[in-house]
Amino acid sequence: MKERINFSDGYYFGDTGSAYFNGQLMKTMNGFGTYYWNNGDTFSGTIQNNLFVQGTHVVKGQWTYVGQFYNMSYHGSGRCTYPNGDIYDGQYACGSRSGKGR
Repeated sequence: MKERINFSDGYYFGDTGSAYFNGQLMKTMNGFGTYYWNNGDTFSGTIQNNLFVQGTHVVKGQWTYVGQFYNMSYHGSGRCTYPNGDIYDGQYACGSRSGKGR
């Protein structure tokens, strides 16, 4: 079932689960869905236990990243496309480009 979860910086719409945080049962982002930030940025893809795993992150007016995530950072294989047409296709580690890429 798809649900909406509101956050201070935006909202999520997609698959959800439940988990205990500080002794309180809370809804979690878990499965496929989209996170919408108030500034217009978006993430669409797979989320496990509130962490992005793989998908598309659009930073409005700056770049679009499609690839893998770890601990909410670009990590693993990914492709970043910029408004001027430049593309970096390669590996990322902890949010930064890693290696030569194409």
